[in-house]
Amino acid sequence: MTPLAKRLAIGLSISIALNLLTAGFLLGRGLHGPGPGRKGPAILAEDLRGLRHPALRKAYERQSGDVTARRDAVRHARKAVRETLRAEPFEAAKLEGTLRQLRDETTKTQELLHRTLVEAARESAPEARRELSRGFERERRPRH
Repeated sequence: MTPLAKRLAIGLSISIALNLLTAGFLLGRGLHGPGPGRKGPAILAEDLRGLRHPALRKAYERQSGDVTARRDAVRHARKAVRETLRAEPFEAAKLEGTLRQLRDETTKTQELLHRTLVEAARESAPEARRELSRGFERERRPRH
């Protein structure tokens, strides 16, 4: 692989990882908004203050142990990426591996959140599903 191809592969890996990470955070924020006094998605918070929709709260409570495990796995994967980027001598192959792991963990977390949303929607009346759908509206509400 030529040096240019390596650089492009690394850049692509970083781009994919960041896109997946961003999509997950936007999904969480869109569904729940920030919790009181918090700037991140409420679904990842230690408590359930940001979950306003009763069916979503109930579905999340059933998944909370899995969500906590997923959050810890993503945190660990991010730490591995940080350490790899800071390590000397730099190893591009190791960075690709840690980014791949971060992407995998982020995808698993997003899949869990999607399953939780499906479960909440399945238990909701049509009006409640319309309320859930507001998190997926194209225009976002202003940030605080």
